[in-house]
Amino acid sequence: MSPTPTISIIVPVYNGERFISDCLQSLFNQTHTPHEIIIVDDGSTDATPPPPPPPPPPPPPPP
Repeated sequence: MSPTPTISIIVPVYNGERFISDCLQSLFNQTHTPHEIIIVDDGSTDATPPPPPPPPPPPPPPP
């Protein structure tokens, strides 16, 4: 068993253009960053989803 769990996140979205960037940033800011994020768009009529931002760099190792 690996010391860090593998985390997959599924984000269902419908006309969430205003919120998707904040949602993704919140996911990247978690203690355990997800291994994968799957965005499922249910026929939005706005610009959902925009291209996701690149993930932040990994945190530095503890001293």
